[in-house]
Amino acid sequence: MQKFRLKNLRLLVATDVAARGLDVEDLTHVINFSLPDDTEVYTHRCGRTGRAGKTGISISLVHLREKNNLQKIERMVKKPFKAIPIPTGSEICGKQLFNWVSKLETVASDHQEIEKFLPEIKLKLEGLDREELLKRVISLEFDRFLDDYRHGEDLIDPVPEKDNSIERSHRKSSHTQYSGSYKRLFINLGKSDGLYAEQLFDLVNSCTRGRKIPIGKIDLLKSFSFFEVEAGDADDLIGALNNSKFKNERVVVEIAQEKSDNPGKSRYNDRKPAKWSHRKHEKRRSRKTQRTPSLS
Repeated sequence: MQKFRLKNLRLLVATDVAARGLDVEDLTHVINFSLPDDTEVYTHRCGRTGRAGKTGISISLVHLREKNNLQKIERMVKKPFKAIPIPTGSEICGKQLFNWVSKLETVASDHQEIEKFLPEIKLKLEGLDREELLKRVISLEFDRFLDDYRHGEDLIDPVPEKDNSIERSHRKSSHTQYSGSYKRLFINLGKSDGLYAEQLFDLVNSCTRGRKIPIGKIDLLKSFSFFEVEAGDADDLIGALNNSKFKNERVVVEIAQEKSDNPGKSRYNDRKPAKWSHRKHEKRRSRKTQRTPSLS
């Protein structure tokens, strides 16, 4: 943190608590990984970019579930947020590429040191035209970087406006056709347990360290949920998750039950497996019996 104050670091990643005690002048950007629950914390944190009449940019990564919190902050700071989609891998590559080209354009060269090597270099490269030489120089600098994003999944998959209503209905409905390369899994946790998409991703990642298991469609219900994974990952993931806990609750995952063929409906049964149908009721009863009587 001291290095950041002294401008020896350009970027500092800090927790909310650490950020509160950070007093640094001339910040150009504040990036919020998530919105703070307290709107005053937001104004204190992001206000560091606008001290002494200066300006800066505050960027917040926001989920649709945080819309209400976003509106509260807008009312408090009396400024609207501007929605900007997350850039694609291709856009990031392009930005980095042109930044590098700008540096190449303005870099100072020490001709005295280079001059003695130029004749031999020209001889080696004389068979390459200008365009081919540019491609090779760029590839030398960016091959690994470009490859990472070329095979990476974009975080946003835009849906045409006319298809929005269809997409929304598919997300809400569990009667959807699933790809044959995916397996639909049941998990004994739902919204009432505090399980949402973000928590599901965290749970999967924590149980499969070192691996990136892609998750397909997610159907979150009150006391249980369903999600898709690639068929080849299903058995390993079931084994890993069934040995874990979520907020002191034992996690149970299994292949979702399939329905008999019925045109127009999902091939999977979206009901909780019978052996888990009584689980929540037992849990509630056990909690009631453990309550301590209050004194009158």
